[in-house]
Amino acid sequence: MKCPNCGGSIIQDNENEFHFCPYCGSIIPQQKSSLDKVLDFGRFSKEHKEKVRQQKVKEENENSRSVGIILLVVFAVFALVIIFAVGRPHYARVRELEALVQEIEADILAGNYDAAELKANRIRLEDGYSSEQDQKWDDERAYLLKLIQEKRSQ
Repeated sequence: MKCPNCGGSIIQDNENEFHFCPYCGSIIPQQKSSLDKVLDFGRFSKEHKEKVRQQKVKEENENSRSVGIILLVVFAVFALVIIFAVGRPHYARVRELEALVQEIEADILAGNYDAAELKANRIRLEDGYSSEQDQKWDDERAYLLKLIQEKRSQ
């Protein structure tokens, strides 16, 4: 390799980025051959590809985590809507029955046994929400009808 300034021979040192001309003292940047550039690009390309792959994996993990959270929230909202939609009519009916029991008790105290008996026979939940709840109201009806019969016989 020749010095571009004085034309003297330069000793090549591949470990440094620059060459030094011993004749004129010029500092000459080391020129890479086309093969060195391709090799450097290949090395960069592999490192770059690995970084890109790692970034994609990280983004996919974040995306899948986000999708999972979104699905969980959607499921929770859906479940609440279903519970509310199914439970609301049931609890409305339970409140109606509780009010009816209070009317029946008032009729019994007032001595209106016929009205109390008619109302007591209407105590039926039967909404399919819970067999335990159905049984509870059947037991309540039986108790009130028995109470009405006892009060009549007194």
